[in-house]
Amino acid sequence: MNKKLMTLCMSSMILGACTSSPKQQTEPTAAAENMNRMYMLVGSYATPDEEGIKIYSFDEQTGNSQYISGIKGISNPSYLIPSADGERIYAVGEDAGKSSTANAIKFDKEQQKLTLLNSQLTDGGAPCYITLSRRENLS
Repeated sequence: MNKKLMTLCMSSMILGACTSSPKQQTEPTAAAENMNRMYMLVGSYATPDEEGIKIYSFDEQTGNSQYISGIKGISNPSYLIPSADGERIYAVGEDAGKSSTANAIKFDKEQQKLTLLNSQLTDGGAPCYITLSRRENLS
């Protein structure tokens, strides 16, 4: 069974409930190889110098999560969607005016690391949703 990828969009208030202590949010840890583990991606309103997208390991049976890593550089990444293979994440940067972005992020499962691949202006304010083509969803 391959590791699954689960995405959640939530505010930073709820984000704190995803781990058992604040220390886990700031210190990367290796996720245990466990059949009950999934990856949980969390997008939240944040400035580009904050980790607006974070990845956690998530145990389906216990409900426990553990911070793995995060990514900076995107303003207000409020909606996330993974590619069918889980190797890429797409996120909107929800800003007012014409500074909003659509972002492509690589998810390296071996290194458990997120890397910003590309960011494009949307030419419109406050996008709240991003989707993949029908072909991508079937891959």
